[in-house]
Amino acid sequence: MSKIIYCFLILLFCSGCSSDTVEPNPTPTHTETFYLPPLTNTTWETKSIASLGWKQIAVQPLLDYLELKNSKSFIILVNGRIVMEQYFNGNDANAFWYWASAGKTLTSAVTGIAQQENLIKINNKVSQYIGTGWTSLPLAKENLITNKHLLTMTSGLDDSTDDVNPANLKYKADAGIRWAYHNVYVKLQDVIALASGQTWNTYFSTKLKNKIGMEGAWFQLSTNSVYGSNTRSMARFGL
Repeated sequence: MSKIIYCFLILLFCSGCSSDTVEPNPTPTHTETFYLPPLTNTTWETKSIASLGWKQIAVQPLLDYLELKNSKSFIILVNGRIVMEQYFNGNDANAFWYWASAGKTLTSAVTGIAQQENLIKINNKVSQYIGTGWTSLPLAKENLITNKHLLTMTSGLDDSTDDVNPANLKYKADAGIRWAYHNVYVKLQDVIALASGQTWNTYFSTKLKNKIGMEGAWFQLSTNSVYGSNTRSMARFGL
């Protein structure tokens, strides 16, 4: 995956920011409501840096650093409202960029939704949903692998390749014994598709994407299933 910085999404659920001097916490005079942007409206509420008491003189050095690091975009939200939103290197608010491994959070979130709807159970074996032979392991070893093992990257499968075809899913250790960062988590998308009787894209869009007003799409990048969207869609998911 590319190491280019796509987006820093900072969710600050507070009414201010600490200064250099440690001071007692003031008694709040009001509580700001948490803001969720309308699903179909491109206009978001904003807050100024000045209203938060942040250092305006620090903004330009930050922007210079982000551009130096080949960032695509940068956004800061406070209680859902945009405080900073900047784009770099030819990108703009409509530009799509792939989430890289941050897309794993989309799959895990939808897995939670599928469990909440009683379509799957986290502790059930993967083969219960997608059938046996999804790895090259002996059946007894394959049946040790549960949905939770895929979520926690403890499947025990060989992590030397991102290819999740059965021939490349080889035994390394029993499930639950060994942790390794591995692309095999993506098999959860197959689990959910078969359990729901829908395609992964349809279930994902119905249960998450459309509900929160995200844009974007899943696509295949080499052996990886990745998600691409604009920056505000990533911010919506964060909220």
